[in-house]
Amino acid sequence: MTARPSHEIRADIFRLDDEPYGSARNARAEALTDEAAATGERPLLVEALASLVHAYSFSAECNKMFVPFARLLRLYDEHPEDFDEDDVHQLHWMFKWVAGDARQQYDVPLASIEEWLTEMRRRYRVAGYSERAVHGCEFMLARHLGDTARAARAHAAWTAAERDEMSDCLACECALDGLWQLERGDDTGALKGWRPVLDGTHSCNREPHETLAWSLLPLVRTGGSDRARAHHLRGYRMVRSDETFGPVVGLHIEFCALTGNEPRGLEILAEQGARWTQHGDPLARHDWLVSTALLMRRLVELGHGERSVPGPVPVPGTGPSGGRWTAATLLDHARTTALDLAARFDVRNGTTAVSDRARRTMAAQPLCGALPLGLRGEPLGGGGVRVSLGPGFGPGTDSGSGSSSDVSIGSGSGPGSGPGSDVGIGSGPGSDVGIGSGSGRDVGTGSGSGPDIGADPGPTPTPEELLHQAREFTRLSHPAAGTAWQQAVDALEVSRGGPLADADRADWLDALALDLNGEQVPRGVALFGRAAECHERAGRHGRALVSRARALLCRPDALTDPETPGRLAQLRARADALHPKGGATTTDVVTLWLLHCRVRATRLAAAAPGVMRGGMDPKSERGALDAELESLVDYALRHLDDPAVFTHVAGATELLGLLTVADDPDAAVDLFRTAVARHHESGRPWLAANAEIQLATVLLSRGQGQRAATVVRAVLDDPERLPLLAPRDRARLCLVLAQALTGTEEGAEEGALLIDAAHFADLAGESAGLGALARLRLGGHYCERGRHDEAATVLEAVLPDLAAAGHDPRDVVRARVWLAHSYLSTDEPALAAEQFALAADTASARTDQHHHAALTQQAAEALGLAGLGAESVRAYERAAELWRGLGESAAAVRALRALAWQTRDTAGPDAAEPVMARALDLCERAALGARDDAERAELHAELGRTHQQLAQLHLAYSDGPPSREQDTPQRYAENVAAYERALAGTERATEAFATCGSAGHGDLFAAELFAVRLESGLGRRAAAAERARRLAARLRELPDPDGSLAELGELCAAFVDESAEDGGDGSGSA
Repeated sequence: MTARPSHEIRADIFRLDDEPYGSARNARAEALTDEAAATGERPLLVEALASLVHAYSFSAECNKMFVPFARLLRLYDEHPEDFDEDDVHQLHWMFKWVAGDARQQYDVPLASIEEWLTEMRRRYRVAGYSERAVHGCEFMLARHLGDTARAARAHAAWTAAERDEMSDCLACECALDGLWQLERGDDTGALKGWRPVLDGTHSCNREPHETLAWSLLPLVRTGGSDRARAHHLRGYRMVRSDETFGPVVGLHIEFCALTGNEPRGLEILAEQGARWTQHGDPLARHDWLVSTALLMRRLVELGHGERSVPGPVPVPGTGPSGGRWTAATLLDHARTTALDLAARFDVRNGTTAVSDRARRTMAAQPLCGALPLGLRGEPLGGGGVRVSLGPGFGPGTDSGSGSSSDVSIGSGSGPGSGPGSDVGIGSGPGSDVGIGSGSGRDVGTGSGSGPDIGADPGPTPTPEELLHQAREFTRLSHPAAGTAWQQAVDALEVSRGGPLADADRADWLDALALDLNGEQVPRGVALFGRAAECHERAGRHGRALVSRARALLCRPDALTDPETPGRLAQLRARADALHPKGGATTTDVVTLWLLHCRVRATRLAAAAPGVMRGGMDPKSERGALDAELESLVDYALRHLDDPAVFTHVAGATELLGLLTVADDPDAAVDLFRTAVARHHESGRPWLAANAEIQLATVLLSRGQGQRAATVVRAVLDDPERLPLLAPRDRARLCLVLAQALTGTEEGAEEGALLIDAAHFADLAGESAGLGALARLRLGGHYCERGRHDEAATVLEAVLPDLAAAGHDPRDVVRARVWLAHSYLSTDEPALAAEQFALAADTASARTDQHHHAALTQQAAEALGLAGLGAESVRAYERAAELWRGLGESAAAVRALRALAWQTRDTAGPDAAEPVMARALDLCERAALGARDDAERAELHAELGRTHQQLAQLHLAYSDGPPSREQDTPQRYAENVAAYERALAGTERATEAFATCGSAGHGDLFAAELFAVRLESGLGRRAAAAERARRLAARLRELPDPDGSLAELGELCAAFVDESAEDGGDGSGSA
C-alpha cells in the first residue's frame, strides 16, 4: 500500500475530534498513529499519539492509554523541539487523565499512582504551572481510597491554589466540589455547589451530564422531586449512547430503583446491553454492576425474583441455567461480580472503601413509594393479590365440586372500564352505578389508592365487624367495597374456616368483578356468573339478573355483538316480571334498564352517519333513547324505595347529557349539573366523578376554562373524596384541569397535572389510551417551554402507543412534529428529519395536503442541517411540487429558493442558479394570474426576495470585493462581474418591493442598504454615498414606532461619513 502524504494524515487526525468517543474512534486513532510513525516525521507522530491518548482516555478502553502516553512523554524528553506550544500544553494536561485512569485499574499498583502524582507535580513546577490540578488529582485519589483526612487536606489545597490554564474547567470543578459535599452527607450543600452547572452557567463535554445524575437522589431526599424527574428525563438522554458514561447511566438506574420506577430501570438496562461487554475500565464496570444489583434486589423484594430480565450474554459454562436471566440470578451474578472487583481494588488500595461503598449502595432503601416520571411504566406483572374463591367457584366447575380457583385481582376500575369506554358512555360492568358499582370504583384489592379498611389505630375489628362493613359498603356502592370484602373474607377464613353464606359470597364475587380493569375485565364473565348462581341460591333473583347482565358486558365482543341489546332487554323484562312479586327490587329493575340504555347509547355513538347496524336510523334511535331515559327517570322517581334508586336517576340524567352535548351544549351543562347534584343527594358523592368530568369538559369546549377548572378543583381538593377516586377518573380530571390551564400562567401546575394524569392512567391499565394522550400533551408542554431533552424523552416513549393503539392520526403527527423540533434543539437534525418525514407520510393520507407539503419542507430543511444534501434536495423538490399542486405559488417559490441554496451547498452555484431562475419564473407567472390584490402583493414580495437571494447567490462566484492591488487579473474580473450581477439583481428586488406599499418597506430598505454596500465594493464610493443619503432621507420621513428605521438611518449616516473621510470621489480599489 502506498504511503499517504503527511498532510492527509494530519487532516485525518484533526477530523478525529469530530467523531464520537468509543471503540471505532480508538481503532481509527490507532491506524493513524501507525501511519504517522511510518512517515518518520516525529512532529506528526506527536500529534497522532496525543490523539490516541485522548481517544483511549474518554472511552471504555482507558486501560490502553498508558503505553502511548509513556511513548509521548519519552519523545518530549528526548526531542522537545518536535513539540509546539499546543503540544506541550496538551502533554501536561494529559497527566490528569493518567492519574484518573490509573485509579480505575486495580492492576496498577498504588505506588505507581503515587509516583505519577509526584512526577506530575515535578513537571508542573518545572513548566511554571499552578499545582491546583495536582491537588485535585490527589483529592480524587484520597476519596477513592476512603482516606477522609487526606481528602480534606487535598481539597483545601486544591481550592486555595491559583487557577491557571491547567485547571479543570469551572463546570468540572463545581461538580467535584459538590460531590465532596454529598459524600459528607450534605445534600443541600451539594446541590448548592452544583447550581452553576445545573443552571447552565458552566458546562463542558462531561457536564452537566454527570451532575444531573448525581443530583437525582439528593433532590428526592430534600423534597425536590419535580427537579429530580426533570434531571432524569434530561440527563439520561445525554449519556445513554456514550460508552464512557456507564457509571452515570448506573446512577439513573439507582434512581429508578429507589423511587418506585423499577420498570423504567429495566427499560434502561435493556437498552444498555453493550455495557456488559466493556471491560477496559474495571471501576466503571464495578459501578455498573452495583447499580444493576440494587435494581435486581428491589425486584426480588417486590416478589419478582423469577421475572425475566435483560443481562449479559452468558459465557459457555457460566450464567443462568437455560440461558435466561431472572431478577434473582442476575442479582446473584451482579452482586458477586461487583464484590469480587471491589475486593481487588481493596487489595490494591489497602482499604475496604470500595467494598464498603458497594455494599451501602446495594443495600439502599427506597426513598419514596412512587415518583411518577411521565413515562409509560410497563407493569412488572404477577404482583396482583391471589384470592381464593373457595370450593366450587373456579371457571368451568360445578357448584360444590370441591375444586378452587385463584383469580388475580387488579387495581380497580373507573367508569366505563369495560367495553365501550372509549366513547365516554361507560357501558362496562362497573358503570351502571348499581349495587357495588359506580364511577368512583377504584380501590379493589391491591390498588393501593383507596382507604385502608380496618387500618384504624384503635382495636382491631372482628371478622363479624369487617363483614358488616363490607355489606354496608356494597349497599352504598362504595369504591372500597372490594377491599372491604377481601379483608372480611380473609378474617373469616381464619376465624371460622367455613364458607360464606350464599348472599355474602355473591356480593363478594360481584365486588371482585367490579374491581377488574383493562385486560382483566373478561375475567368478570366467570366471576359475575358465579355471583349470579349464589344470588339465585340466596333467593335474590333480581340481583342474579343484574350479575348476568354484567357478565354479558364483560365479554370482549359485547358491544359489537348485535345480540347484546336484545339479551339485555330480555333480562330487564324478567326483572320487570319479578318486581311486582318482590323477586326483584326497584334497584335491580332500574340497574338493568340503565345498562340497556348505556349499550344502546354506545352503539349509537359508534354508528356511521346516517346508518346503524340493523338498518336503524340514528336520528330515530336517538329520539327513542331520549324517551326511554326520561321514562326511566320518571319510573325511578315514582319508586324511591331505596336510596340506591336515586343514583340511577343521576346516571340516567348523566347519560342524557352525553346524548345532548353535540346538539345543545348548554342543555348538556344543565343535565350534568343535575346529575352531579343527584349523586351527592343520594349520599354517594364518589359516584359523581364521571358527571363532573363531563361537565368540566363541556364547559371547556365552550371557552369557559375558569368555570371548568373550578369544577375539577372542587373534586381534587376534597380530602375525603380524593382517596376514593378511580385511577381512571383521577387521570381524566387531571387532564381536563391541565387543558383548562393551558395558555395561563400556571405552566408548572399544568405539567404536574399531566404527569399525574399519565401516572393514574397507568394504574387504571390505560397506558396505551388515556395515558398516551396525557404523555402526548406532556411532551408538547415541555417542547413549548424549551425543555427539549425532557420533551424528546417523553415523546419517544409515547409514539409507539400512539401509532399502535388506534389513536387519531393527527395526534401521531403532532407527536412527531414536537419530537422533531426537540431533536433540532438538541442538535440531532438527522433524527428530526426522520420524524418530519414520518409525520409527512401520515399527513399524506389526509384530503387537505397543506400539512403534507409543510412537513415535507421541514424534513428537507432538517436533512440539509444533517449534511444529507442529496436527500434534502429531493425533499425540497417534492415540497415544491406539493405546493404547486395546492395552488400555493408563494409557498412553492419559497421551497424552490430553499432548494436553490441546498443545491449550491451540494453541487455548487452553477447548479443552484437555474433553480433560483425557476423560482423567479414561477413567481412572475403567478403574480400575473393573481386572484386579488392581497395575493398579488404577496407574490411581488416573494419576487423581490427571490431577486435578492439570486443576487446573493451571484456573490458565491467572488471571494470578496474586487481589488486591483490584491487580485489577479482573472480574479479581479470575476469579482467585478459577480458584484455587478448582484447589484443588478438587487435593483430588480427593490423595484418589486416598491410595488408592495408599506408592507414591503422592511424588505425594500434592507435591499437598498445591500445595494449601497455592493456599489461601495465596486469602488463607486460617491454613488454609494448618494444612495445612502437618499435612503436616510426617506427613512426620516416615515413613522418609526419601534425604532428600527432609525437604526437603518444610523447605518446610512455612518456610511456617508466614512465615504467623506475617504474622499468620496468615486475612486476606489476597483
